[in-house]
Amino acid sequence: TNEPTVLPTKQPTIPPTQSPTPKPTVRPTVRPTAQPTSQPTNEPTVLPTKQPIIPPTQPPTRLSTASGIRVFDSGTLGGKSWSGSLIASGAYSKNNNNSSNRPTTIQLISGDASDWFVGFNNMQVTIIEVKDGTQYFLKGALIAGNSATITNWRDSGLDLVVKVHQINTNASPEYANVEITFGTNPSPSKEPAREPTAKPTAVAIQICPDAYNSSNASKTYKAGSQVEVDAVKYQCKGTLFAFYCALPTFRPKSEDNSLWSMAWEDLGPCSNHQARHH
Repeated sequence: TNEPTVLPTKQPTIPPTQSPTPKPTVRPTVRPTAQPTSQPTNEPTVLPTKQPIIPPTQPPTRLSTASGIRVFDSGTLGGKSWSGSLIASGAYSKNNNNSSNRPTTIQLISGDASDWFVGFNNMQVTIIEVKDGTQYFLKGALIAGNSATITNWRDSGLDLVVKVHQINTNASPEYANVEITFGTNPSPSKEPAREPTAKPTAVAIQICPDAYNSSNASKTYKAGSQVEVDAVKYQCKGTLFAFYCALPTFRPKSEDNSLWSMAWEDLGPCSNHQARHH
């Protein structure tokens, strides 16, 4: 056909919409909250612990970790001991001569604020008490065959004894054989006699020397010096101990230092009167 069978429409059969059918919202449908929906807590929900939740397995100690130091904890019940060789501290680093790993010092656990050490200085076995980590007190200086007794150790009513069996200064390294015992005080070997075994005899009582004078001890007392304390005569031992005789802390019969007998020898009772009968 010369013309279309259906005439074209002049306008769309479906008129277009003038605006989108769903109108956009002017504002969000859900308004934002002015503040966070969940307010933060003022403090942590779980308060931090002021101390560790799990306590330490044991309290801090003052045990030395230095090489060459061994620890002897006697406890308070008695019956414990230590024995062995101590070498001089200067020789400890010579590993070739210390293959047995012998100690230089024994630390005694005292149970209080003080520390006690038994050591060897090439000549003597020394006993030193350290208070507050700064104050050092020499409590004993022993040669071979000597012993020192610390009474009422750790308030136990028992004594701690340090005995030197041998000192060898010809070995390399030099060493001292030492024994430390606690609570093994010897008992009397025999019962005391109920009656005198012999008739009383006249006993010569020695004349007392001058009384001990602590205020002048450092200038007066040396090896061989004799003094009187409580009607007993004492004499300062050999030159090796003269230094301690000059220390007031080593006064004969001192109640504060049981090691005074290391420096002074008890010569027996004395008097300023004539001999008498016993």
